Amino acid sequence: MSELLAVTEEVLLLAGAEVEALDCERLDVLLPRDLQTKLSLTELAHLGVSEAANTTVVSLTSDWIERLSSVLGTLGDYAELGLDSWPSRGKAIAGATALEIVKKKLILDNSTFRFNTCEQDLAHYLVVVARGTVEGRDIREQLYVVMQNELSSFINLGIDRNLVDILKNCTNKEAPPLCNLSERVEKLLEGFVATAVSKANKEFIKYSEERYQRDLLRIENYHDSLVQQLAVRESSGKLTADAARVKRQATEQAAKFKRTELSRTSSLKISAVAEQVMRISMPVVRINLELRRRKASRNLVLDFNLFTNQLDTPTCAMCGALSHSFSCDDDNLNLLCGVCLGLAQ
Repeated sequence: MSELLAVTEEVLLLAGAEVEALDCERLDVLLPRDLQTKLSLTELAHLGVSEAANTTVVSLTSDWIERLSSVLGTLGDYAELGLDSWPSRGKAIAGATALEIVKKKLILDNSTFRFNTCEQDLAHYLVVVARGTVEGRDIREQLYVVMQNELSSFINLGIDRNLVDILKNCTNKEAPPLCNLSERVEKLLEGFVATAVSKANKEFIKYSEERYQRDLLRIENYHDSLVQQLAVRESSGKLTADAARVKRQATEQAAKFKRTELSRTSSLKISAVAEQVMRISMPVVRINLELRRRKASRNLVLDFNLFTNQLDTPTCAMCGALSHSFSCDDDNLNLLCGVCLGLAQ
């Protein structure tokens, strides 16, 4: 297979497409809707290195590089890494220690858990370095790092302080295939990262809202003063009723335009874009629990990461919010935050 065709296959798989290599010169691809738009292709498309009927040519001389760049521009960089060394503290975490860690980090309001086992294992984490932006009249930008356990979908919050040290110890390593990688990254960006951006810029968002309210009040006060002046001039006979009505309409239109323009320039846009995506295999102490509510029970796995020295933080099964306090629903014993439990009942 040509190098460009191989790169095309890797990029499309990473972006969420289904790809089948027919031979070393042809690919059949099944594209989701967003890729169809970016690549200007139908849902089922044929790619090849040479011209043929109903085949898009993949070559350096065609427009394919430009099309593929539109996909690469949204993916960021990607790497698969592994940590093979085991920190010495991992050997010191026995069952009793693991149970104490879980008791401090997991509070169940309407159910209980029973500790089963803990053992050393390797966990695969999806690590996303994202650029979070709050944009209004001013712009605030910051890099955020989030690490999600692929097995449990729980979040490890220690990665931002330890990422550099972790990467120093990493080696290139191929991780097991992960389905729907682009969807998982997008969900992380829309959920956890967007929430983190909002929390980190809480004061800026509050200040922007207060400034918007002040400017809106100025517009309203100015509009009211003009209306009052027109009323005085009309009552004194300096303006006819028709002239006053026309001026009031013009004043109202001007105020409406100013409100719309103020809303447009003052509205805050919160966004998060992936700058780097990594999958890192890391040593953990895997803690197996049994959740119990009434007569129902199910297994729950929590990983204590030996490099961040933190337990993965559970997330609500419905909204994805991080918490240490949960309730379990009656159907599947899913961990739910207080808000989502009320919606589920």
